[in-house]
Parts: sequence; C-alpha cells; structure tokens
Amino acid sequence: MEWILDNKVLLLIIIIFILYRIFKTFGFEMLLKRGIRKQSGKFKIKDEKHSIIDSKHILVGAIYGQQQYAYANVLTTGIAQSEVKTVLEHYYGIAQVSDVEENLNYFLNEASNVYFKTVYQAFLKDTVEGQEMIINSATDDSSVAERAFSYLIHLEETFEEFKQRGFVQNKTDLEKITTLGWDMGRVVYVTRMCYDAGYISESNAKKYIDAAYVKSTEHFNSWKELAASYVLGRNMWIGNHKTNEHIYTVTQELLTDSNSPWLKISFK
Repeated sequence: MEWILDNKVLLLIIIIFILYRIFKTFGFEMLLKRGIRKQSGKFKIKDEKHSIIDSKHILVGAIYGQQQYAYANVLTTGIAQSEVKTVLEHYYGIAQVSDVEENLNYFLNEASNVYFKTVYQAFLKDTVEGQEMIINSATDDSSVAERAFSYLIHLEETFEEFKQRGFVQNKTDLEKITTLGWDMGRVVYVTRMCYDAGYISESNAKKYIDAAYVKSTEHFNSWKELAASYVLGRNMWIGNHKTNEHIYTVTQELLTDSNSPWLKISFK
C-alpha cells in the first residue's frame, strides 16, 4: 500500500512538471496574464501625488509596461522584486548596482537605432548580394554585421503584418519611423525595474526617464508615431514570435481605448 502511494505521489509530481513545461513552452502564461487583465481592467493606475517623475515621461515605456501588466503612470512597476530581478539578470545582464549605468546608457545612446539606417537600406535592396554589400560596407566588425543581418531577417519576416496593421503603406515609410521608440521604451521600463530591484535611486531613475522622453519628443510628434517605432524595433529584435499578437493588442488598446492614459495625457 505504501509503495502504491509513493508511486502515485511520484506520478503526480511528473504530471505537474510536464504541465509546467507545456505552460511555459506554449505561452499559456501570457494567456493567463491577459485573462487577469480582462478581469482587472486594461490599465493599472496608481495614485502617487508626490512623485518627482512626470507620468507623461513614464508613458514612453507604456507598451512594455502593458505587456507585463505593470502600473501605467508611476515609477514602480508594482511587480514583485524577485520577478523584476530575475528579468533584469536573465534578459539584460543587470544583477547588481554596478551593472545599471552601462546598460541604461547603451539603450539610451546606441541599442537598435544605431543599426537602423543600415538595415533599412539593406531592406530596400532586391537581392541578397545587394543586402550583403550594404551591411558589409557599413562595418568591418563581424559581430556587428551578424546582428545587422539578424535584424534584417526579422524585419523581412514581420514587415507584411506591420503593414497590414496600418503602421506603414510601403517600405520607404520606415525611414521616418526608425527604431528609436523601441530603445526609449526599454530605457523607461528597464529603469523602472532597476528601481524596483533597489539598484537605482528615484533621482537617478528620473535622469534616464526624462532623457528618454526628451529624445522621443525630439523625433516623434505623437503617441502613435512612438508606438509604430516601438513595435518596429521589437519586430526587428525578435522576428516572428508567439508574443507578437499580444504586443499588437496592447498597442491598439493604448491608442484607442477610452481609458488609455495615452488618450488622457498629450504626448508633448
């Protein structure tokens, strides 16, 4: 009897493990978060009257925040510290205070937008040979060229859907959009996670978030333009991916839902 009981426990553990792997592999975690959003309301707003950071500036990272179901208008994401620490270390290599400045400065000043002009010019070429010539003539660093080719492939994978969603009418429209919005959105949200992790002070967080807002308003004239740039940059970064539909959904909500903070606060 005891042997049978032990085997039932072991079988239960195996079933739970298998279900967990399926849950992670097929993105059911995202479906669960979307279900929570439907029950709780699309936008999480927190009343914080004494913040030194303008909520308008925080909204530059709104798509990323909505993807994670974070607070939309304040510095704290509202997500557990253990979770943000895991994300920071796993995706951004930020595991301690000394990692913060280099990473945030990279997103603010380099990141994907330094590749955009080269990738865009290659994208306009009709042949692989022409694309290779553009990218190889732009750099003699093989790792930089490799990343540019990766961005190009991802752009080719996702352009038609990006076009069908109404962000562009043709390839040449991309020149104005750029991927600056993607980089600035990450500056804002990664800064917020660093704050929640205890890696950066509120005053230093303000410095990066304000800088991201200034760069955004220098290049874009509306939340819609910023959104197009964010989605384009993310598409180039990840290519065809199971989470793309979710990004389009939260972007559309931010642009059109009557409760969206983007519709309640002007871009400039």
